[in-house]
Amino acid sequence: MGVNAMLSGNHPDRPVRIEVRDGREVVVKTYRRGGSHHVYGDMLALWMSPFGRDRRPPGMPQPLSVGSGMGEIVMGRVPGLPLGGRGDLGDSLLRLPEVAALLADLHASGALIKRIRSADRVLASCRRKAADLSAGGVGPLGVVGAGPVPVAAQRVVELLGSSCPKVENLVSCHGDFSPRNVLGDADGVALIDMDRAQMTDPAHDLAYWSAWIWATDVLNDRVPSWESLGDLMSQYTGHLGDRSKLVTTNLAFHQAAALVRIVHGWSALQDLPAVQCDLLGEAARLLGKPL
Repeated sequence: MGVNAMLSGNHPDRPVRIEVRDGREVVVKTYRRGGSHHVYGDMLALWMSPFGRDRRPPGMPQPLSVGSGMGEIVMGRVPGLPLGGRGDLGDSLLRLPEVAALLADLHASGALIKRIRSADRVLASCRRKAADLSAGGVGPLGVVGAGPVPVAAQRVVELLGSSCPKVENLVSCHGDFSPRNVLGDADGVALIDMDRAQMTDPAHDLAYWSAWIWATDVLNDRVPSWESLGDLMSQYTGHLGDRSKLVTTNLAFHQAAALVRIVHGWSALQDLPAVQCDLLGEAARLLGKPL
């Protein structure tokens, strides 16, 4: 994999570099705001589960060490290229069967991750994002939206509040499951960027993947569709077999929450309030109350 592809998603607070240590290529990620030990602990839990070292290929990078102070995590380098990027679906649909198996193995891994993210916490996060938008918001990637966008975001949050699931099945999830965080080569696919790993509803990962594709279609002036979610669900449940009880009925809630997250966080949408409103309108439609 090219270095530029590996570093293309670099976050300013979590820069990544590639080094050679003891004759092995490794990825070194620095956590300037702390939290490296929590992430490393969760990575170890996943690595020791059937999703990690015993999977072929392993479903994630091998965690090797964590530094003190500011904190650096050193991990093995996963081969391959991202399946897609914002504005580019790449091979994300072509390799959907492998992606579905990867996600099913993660959700069924039995790994216990320290971060717990119930539907109530997802709702609270959406409320904060809507408040940012209402304030003329400066989100993590800059000024986000204006005009009708804050009104639409507040309405979607109200609908999310009335639709918040009461019953959930929390399993180990990625938390940022999208084509740019899945690397693929001839031997298979694997997940990178485990910073958002969490115990949450499996619908969270399924919904974010499909919402990411829906929004990417909109950015490319294509008619968006949730067909990819149906395909992903079919492959995912088929791989789980008897473990398909992990699948929940909370998809609409998590799809709508994913669209709010995308409106708030995608830099490509900052100057496209009409597109932001389209995404928020779809979120409301999914919750049964079109704007």
